[in-house]
Parts: sequence; structure tokens; C-alpha cells
Amino acid sequence: MYPKLYNSSGQVLAVLDNIIKETASIKRVVNGEFTFNFSAYEKELKSEYFDTNNTLLVENQTFDIKYIEQDHENGEVKYSIQCEHVNYRNEDGE
Repeated sequence: MYPKLYNSSGQVLAVLDNIIKETASIKRVVNGEFTFNFSAYEKELKSEYFDTNNTLLVENQTFDIKYIEQDHENGEVKYSIQCEHVNYRNEDGE
């Protein structure tokens, strides 16, 4: 199942079937970080919603988008996205 991208109102914006599968990873450390990182190719009606105000639902876990990097390789646009679990909002003082 592909991650779903939501806006701050909880509306589904996109199902991310443009993720480069081998780059997707969830890292969970006891009493430490809980992150989801991935790369994706640009795709209409999907990558335009990569925004730090939006969230991702992955394996029934919700992550905030924290960092977005855009690269141009061989005529293609690729995004590298770093996400942090929503439980860290309170710890960050947000």
C-alpha cells in the first residue's frame, strides 16, 4: 500500500505511487527518533503537494514532512523527503 498525503484539514491530497521503493525507510529507535524518509520522482497531482504543512500516513502511522530537497537528474526531477512522526510535535514545542 502506498503512503497517503494529507493537508492540515485531514483531506487526502494524493496517494504516493511515485516513491522510489528502494529509498523508502522507516526508522524507529526506542526512546529516540521515529522517521520516514524517501525519494520520489516528480508526478503531476502528487509532488506538487510536497509541503511541510502536509502530513503522510504510512503503515497506520502519521508523519510530518520536515525537509524537502529537489534535484534535477538526467532531465527528471527527484525529491528527497524527510519526515518525523507526529508524536515529536509536542517535544519540539510546536
